[in-house]
Amino acid sequence: MDDFESGLAYDADALYDFDGDGIYDSDVEIRPNALIYKEQLVATSGSINELAFAFAGSYNDKLLLGVTIGVPFLNYRVEKTYKESDKGEDAGGNVPFFDDLEFTENISTTGIGINLKAGLIYRPIQAVRLGIAFHTPTAYGLDDTYRNTMQYFYTDSDGSKSGEAESPDGLFDYKFRSPWRIIGGLGIIIGKSGFLSGEVEWADYTGAQFGYSGFQDAEREVNNDIVNQLQSAANIRLGGEFVYEIFRLRAGFGLHQSPLQGDDTVNQSISAGFGIREKSFFLDLGYRHYLVEETYTPYLTSEAPLQFVNNDVTNGRFLLSVGFRF
Repeated sequence: MDDFESGLAYDADALYDFDGDGIYDSDVEIRPNALIYKEQLVATSGSINELAFAFAGSYNDKLLLGVTIGVPFLNYRVEKTYKESDKGEDAGGNVPFFDDLEFTENISTTGIGINLKAGLIYRPIQAVRLGIAFHTPTAYGLDDTYRNTMQYFYTDSDGSKSGEAESPDGLFDYKFRSPWRIIGGLGIIIGKSGFLSGEVEWADYTGAQFGYSGFQDAEREVNNDIVNQLQSAANIRLGGEFVYEIFRLRAGFGLHQSPLQGDDTVNQSISAGFGIREKSFFLDLGYRHYLVEETYTPYLTSEAPLQFVNNDVTNGRFLLSVGFRF
């Protein structure tokens, strides 16, 4: 049995070989049509911090060039607590023996990568900027550490009982390559009153790829899934700024295409900001509002069909910048 899945369930008394025939059963199989209440709490944290080595120059103050070598440092942690409970016959449940279970997953990912970004801006006239940029894939070397636990609560002829199990600590190192990105933009400066800008970003998500040393079959399977299930996607961002004396007012709007094949969802983002400019000091406050539709899988198993949850996500983010000039 798998130390992180079925083996945990067996050790926590959630699976048993009732007849001694080598086939393992669960309480839910006694009443397979019973309604089981399910919930999951997911807590994530982490960051990507990038060390950048940049070079920039200009030609006749019309053609501006820039190149950056980036070294991102990745740190990510997710803690999932999945629960099932039988709320009784009145709620459509009433599975014999089974009361509750709790399954936890703890995963930590760390790694370092490298990438190259290059771009240019051309100014045909002083008020117009045309830009294009290329972002190479980021090549990451990543390490996963993970650990699972299970608690199972049930009632038999001897009363209420519980079983507990804990997996060993898992470790897996692998490589990941993100997709290419191409960005084109247009900016127009409106005298001293502000500016308008637009940007289109294109990414081919089928170019993402995993590398599993020593696990060629699993590597081939996941990379085939990327090619068969993902597609290219475009992001469009529009924005502008209005200037009045030392004050700045900004607004923006974004459309983000889904990278999943057959999914025509277009997610939206709306942003607004306020700023102050002085000779030796500036302050900016911005807010971005995301509207996202997503499909989430609360857990994975080796054999059982995948479970899907459709989520409508609303996310808000504030950003405050303060600067001083000397």
